Amino acid sequence: MGALGEISNQYLKKGSEIALEGKIMYRSYDDKEGITRYTTEIVIKEMLMLEKKPELA
Repeated sequence: MGALGEISNQYLKKGSEIALEGKIMYRSYDDKEGITRYTTEIVIKEMLMLEKKPELA
């Protein structure tokens, strides 16, 4: 996991608003039974967290 992944794990929760810039990559592989499987991956280049920081009391 890269730096953005670590930041996401630490600061984001379900429903968090973010903006992403990156690319979609498609690849294929053969599973154990020899069947060709296809997968789509999103490779993030930049991420912007859109929510405001919670105010400290």
